[in-house]
Amino acid sequence: MTVPLPGTVWPTIYFPAIGGALCRGVDVHMVVSNPHSKPGGVKAASYGNGWTCVDVAGMLVKAAMKSNPQVSVEEMSQIVSSHLHITYIRSTSTCRDWPDGQHAGNHSKVIVVDEIAHYIGPQNLYMVNLCEWGLIFDDEVQTAQFMDHYWNPMWNAVLPC
Repeated sequence: MTVPLPGTVWPTIYFPAIGGALCRGVDVHMVVSNPHSKPGGVKAASYGNGWTCVDVAGMLVKAAMKSNPQVSVEEMSQIVSSHLHITYIRSTSTCRDWPDGQHAGNHSKVIVVDEIAHYIGPQNLYMVNLCEWGLIFDDEVQTAQFMDHYWNPMWNAVLPC
């Protein structure tokens, strides 16, 4: 059983926007770190905060239902099965562990909007007292290159949770 790290909180401020996008038929793809992954043997940090793909999906659905009360449970089930895609990052296309047995983790955060703009950086979606800077690229050509060289190969290498 996976237990989230003590003191970690959900980034609930962002969930209504993601849930609203789902209800509008937007495909949402997420690749999350494996629960409790410690890339490179890092001792002090644990990526993923212990949350599973099911945990993340459940919180998104809860927020979507709360901010879109006109959507029935049956409709939400159909929306989620059609438009919400969440998986763990993999070290290879068939394995979520590195050869040393550690779960694969990823510190970067990526957001792609309508395939015309993207953000990449380390900024977490929850409150944390760190000064982390990312970059926003508001350029369709740069975003297409980013997707071709980073996002699409990563997404094609992952397996559903």
